[in-house]
Amino acid sequence: MSFAIASSGLCQSFGGQPILDQIELAVAAGERVVLLGANGAGKSTLLDILAGVRSPTAGQVLLEGQALAAYSRVEVARRIASVPQNEALPYDLSVIAAVLMGRAPHQRGFGLAGASDVELCQQALARVNLAGLEQRQLGTLSGGERQRVLIARALVQQPRLLLLDEPTASLDLRHTLIVSEIVAELARQGVAVISALHDLNLAPRFAQRVLFIHRGRIAIDAPVDLALTPERLSPLLGVELVRAEAAGRPVLMPV
Repeated sequence: MSFAIASSGLCQSFGGQPILDQIELAVAAGERVVLLGANGAGKSTLLDILAGVRSPTAGQVLLEGQALAAYSRVEVARRIASVPQNEALPYDLSVIAAVLMGRAPHQRGFGLAGASDVELCQQALARVNLAGLEQRQLGTLSGGERQRVLIARALVQQPRLLLLDEPTASLDLRHTLIVSEIVAELARQGVAVISALHDLNLAPRFAQRVLFIHRGRIAIDAPVDLALTPERLSPLLGVELVRAEAAGRPVLMPV
């Protein structure tokens, strides 16, 4: 099996406080994985390490079989796109300029955008339902619209691995479903996607597999239907859950 990304013995600590401890994972090309866990469990930290923006205290990350540290920043950016939780972009930046930033790793020479780059950006904006807003300034957009701009920027990177940190946190239901459909389409094209979520009931729409991080370790690594059970999740979340059914789908609810 071809792994898009893998880690071994991955550890991270801040101020002597362990955050991640011996994280072992492997995500195949075309696989969709969801990271679950309580606040502060280390999901965002793990995504930062996998994206190459933070170095682990110990262990290593392999990107397509080669040490992530051996790649240049440009080479990493051609392979990995990341949508972080909170990214501060200049409010006076136009939507099209923000999305064009995703084309930078693929540009040569003076790094000037060409007609094909602009066309890719327009297509990405249409996919996230922002067509026609190319010249709007980011400061005039809602939080959900800015989030979709970041997703469009990631799409134009044409990555082999997409990392999403709470991608639906500021999205309404319609656009949450649109993003889940984009994730499924990318996976069909061979892109590996790792999404950190808090909503347990969104996990089946975003992934085939769940990694649950608890106290810095992977407590669950299983297919969605086996991972999302009250018996497995209630002790980890500290909340009593029950499993119900709505529209023929299982739903987890707190008691």
